[in-house]
Amino acid sequence: MITLNNIAELRRPKETAEFFDSLHPSEQLEWLEDLLARTRYPSSDEDVPYVCLLDTGVNRGHRLLSPALADDDLHTVEPGWGTDDAEGHGTEMAGLALAGDLTEVLAGSGPVDFGHRLESVKLLPHDGATGTDPEHHGYLTIEAAARPEITAPSHRRVFGMTVTARDNRDQGRPSAWSSALDALAADSSARGSHPRLLVVSAGNVNDPMAWSNYPASNDSDGVHDPAQGLERADGGRVH
Repeated sequence: MITLNNIAELRRPKETAEFFDSLHPSEQLEWLEDLLARTRYPSSDEDVPYVCLLDTGVNRGHRLLSPALADDDLHTVEPGWGTDDAEGHGTEMAGLALAGDLTEVLAGSGPVDFGHRLESVKLLPHDGATGTDPEHHGYLTIEAAARPEITAPSHRRVFGMTVTARDNRDQGRPSAWSSALDALAADSSARGSHPRLLVVSAGNVNDPMAWSNYPASNDSDGVHDPAQGLERADGGRVH
């Protein structure tokens, strides 16, 4: 009682993803069925924005994703790779781009209204490797952006790329890859007539010890290529 007298308020803890991850697959399916029953997806005929993912492809068969991703919106930079996701990374990014934090929508009971659709371009055959010379990454990314634009030029889209490399960062100076993304964003080839919005990952911190040395670890584990040399919206550079 003495302890309670010192507490101003008691609240129920937030639901975490661990609850859903620990469920049996049949129980997870029940939660998914409930979510799908109260979710509205915009059709491909509606004038809604698209999130175009440049990643390892997307497995469209996932029931959460299939209503938001048409077959015609699956692309690849190399036909021999196919458009499917053998790694899983691109499909996970698609779920995040579409629904955000699934814990919130699964735990809720109200209607869910998605206001955008998805596109996918397979930029990598699997996570972390293109099978090509790193000097070609910029060219491949330009090719990846061109595929959906040629197929569906009327789509209003934002590009999302969570693909990075630890090499060629050069302490924040631009690389061939980051320069290619700058050129895409500014549409330099057409003198800025069709600028693009690209959201690019800064990379991952793989060394657990780097966190204990923060902020000194920024000197040894900086932003990855191509994000290290991109222009920010305010005209500054990412360092």
